[in-house]
Amino acid sequence: MLRSAVVMASVMLSLSVYADSFHVAVQYDCKKAEDFVAVYYLGAYNEEGEELMQRLGKDGINPWELVEVTGDRITTENTVRRECELSDGSYVVEIGPSPGNRNIQGRCGAHMSAWVTFHKENKLLLRTGFEGDCLDLESPIITSALWRSGAEEADITEVRFSEFYK
Repeated sequence: MLRSAVVMASVMLSLSVYADSFHVAVQYDCKKAEDFVAVYYLGAYNEEGEELMQRLGKDGINPWELVEVTGDRITTENTVRRECELSDGSYVVEIGPSPGNRNIQGRCGAHMSAWVTFHKENKLLLRTGFEGDCLDLESPIITSALWRSGAEEADITEVRFSEFYK
């Protein structure tokens, strides 16, 4: 009887300390033949998220790899810059990290997102973050921003928080 209680307590304890891990990434895509440039915000839990990170390739960006951490603090944020030649000119896309907190032990410190800018001929066309504060469960999450040659604005795709973090 005591042995069963100990086993059950061990199982319950091991289940209670298990935590899901959510991975996010940004995928850059320059489609010269189709005359657009796009970025996609991707995310997945646990093993599926780890697989996502492993198959990113040269144009996939893990926002955590754009920060430098010293102790408990994010001390440096770097960006990735890509250029895409479309029929109406050259577009520059810059992607950067958006940490939930520069103190990784603080509120939202484990949360990482990203932001993106689109420029054409040194003119800012779009600057947006993919998601809001880590506690904001109501605002939509941007899953793609696509700029077509000659367009006046980006095609933005958004999903509900509950759909992205499923």
